[in-house]
Amino acid sequence: MISIHQALLRLNQVRPQLGIERLALVHSLGRTLAEPIYAPIDLPPFSRSAMDGYALRAHDTGKAPLSLDLKGKVAAGERLGSLDLQSAVRIFTGAQLPDGADAVIEQESVSEDPVRHQVKIERPVAVGRNVMAKAHQYAQGDLVYAAGQRLGSVHVGTLAALGITTVSVFCPIRVALVQTGNELTQGGHPLGRGAIYEVQAIWLPLVIRQWGGTLTQLVRVGDDLPAIAHAIEAVSSHADLVLTSGGISVGDYDFVAQALENVAHPLFWRVAMHPGRAVAAAHRDQTLILALSGNPQAALTSWSTLASPWWAAIQKGRLQDQRGRYPLLQAYPKPTRETRFLRVRRLPEGLDAALPHSADVLSDPWNSGYALVPQGSPPLAPGTMLTYWQPSGLGGTAPSWQGTGSDDWAFSPPAEFGEATDSL
Repeated sequence: MISIHQALLRLNQVRPQLGIERLALVHSLGRTLAEPIYAPIDLPPFSRSAMDGYALRAHDTGKAPLSLDLKGKVAAGERLGSLDLQSAVRIFTGAQLPDGADAVIEQESVSEDPVRHQVKIERPVAVGRNVMAKAHQYAQGDLVYAAGQRLGSVHVGTLAALGITTVSVFCPIRVALVQTGNELTQGGHPLGRGAIYEVQAIWLPLVIRQWGGTLTQLVRVGDDLPAIAHAIEAVSSHADLVLTSGGISVGDYDFVAQALENVAHPLFWRVAMHPGRAVAAAHRDQTLILALSGNPQAALTSWSTLASPWWAAIQKGRLQDQRGRYPLLQAYPKPTRETRFLRVRRLPEGLDAALPHSADVLSDPWNSGYALVPQGSPPLAPGTMLTYWQPSGLGGTAPSWQGTGSDDWAFSPPAEFGEATDSL
């Protein structure tokens, strides 16, 4: 059994070469940049007003209260020339400042004399007040996003503001799923004796889609070694990632680990974490095979802990997660042999772990994050400080990663993930 950290390093050895395609910006939501993007223009392209008011020279207001001559008006999309000394221009939100103007005073702070065509300024105005300066967001040539940035709606909006219409993105990661288990029945059919409805064959394809991948094949097989080995071998030639579900523990009908030895190059079997200890990985060429537990919560933990950092890394991304230290609100009565991922809710007063902790159940609102109980911990008293870890994609968050522009491994695991060593 190896540490979580070491398992991550072994997964990182498998790097499928993803295709790249040019895509219209309007269709790029959720995709990952394959090339960096540099600003083709200044953003904003000119200094503009942040609100309705009056554009002026701040220096002219130094002896306020005083009145300035009103010399016209400018709206968004219009442009005036230079601003005369001791004068102001009526300006509206988003309009370009006249040359020489360096501040905008909001309209409710002045009084206008329409007869004399003047505005009265009661107090001095600071340079830059209510002004969105030219290039304050990006100057032409600045790096906007590195390769590996997953595009959310705000990223797409930023690129649109720069006038960009197409982007180079990685092709979706191709994933095949092999569902094992004699006891599983598809929904809509009556349950036989000892049978349960399948979850992984429904839930995992949705996870794959949520993370921007595409499901190439879904194969259902019984607990039969030759059938499992054949299925893994068959689907791996058309996938970047193969996920298997079930059959990875040590029972008489758990054949997946043996199947991986027969048709692939094993990377590890069993990792020092709970739930999710029963997990294995192998590869066929540059196709990663990750064997998940048949228990949904254990599979979710393995996905969040092992698969998702790898998923971001092969697209030059660094996974974004949330971490912090908080007190445990209830006692936890069990000693911990390996790192325990304790499902909790993060409340203002601390971490609430008052729920059944069955690995068979995916139950909201408890799938929001984990309290990490370090390996070798004794039973815990209320108030024990623990690391709270919310992986990207849990707790209502969307999968998210930042671009690194590099193939180097960028994920920094929590300390509770153990050392990068096999000796446990």
